Amino acid sequence: MNTRTSAVSLACVTCVLILATSTVTGFFIRRTDPCRLNRCLNGGRCHALSGSGFYCSCPRGYHGSYCSLGNGMCEYHQCHNGGTCVDIGGWATCRCFFGYYGRDCSASVCDDFRCNHGGTCVVDFDSPKCQCRDNHHGDHCQFSSTS
Repeated sequence: MNTRTSAVSLACVTCVLILATSTVTGFFIRRTDPCRLNRCLNGGRCHALSGSGFYCSCPRGYHGSYCSLGNGMCEYHQCHNGGTCVDIGGWATCRCFFGYYGRDCSASVCDDFRCNHGGTCVVDFDSPKCQCRDNHHGDHCQFSSTS
């Protein structure tokens, strides 16, 4: 008697196909934990339901049957200085207004730009510029104006 073991592929969500030999008629099917075959993504946790069902409880920022969809990480991420939060694939990032940068737009091109004699740095498009008091002028308000 020649007995061969053959693997059979079966697309089945709630069952596992056991290897069958050619001397056995039919297939043996064993029920298994649905969470074993259904993986929740992005840190989601699988919960088996009675029967063959399951559901994923998703971490903050994700939703969907498998926690595969981002659902607004911007709800938890703040942008500064007029920046706008954008959710890209479940990651929050900021699109910064001219002259600001960084993950939350808190850094400015004026941060390391000095204005002398009480001048104030302002953002002119993407460049720093000094707004001088009446009695000073120059790129950094370094010159005194004499009347």
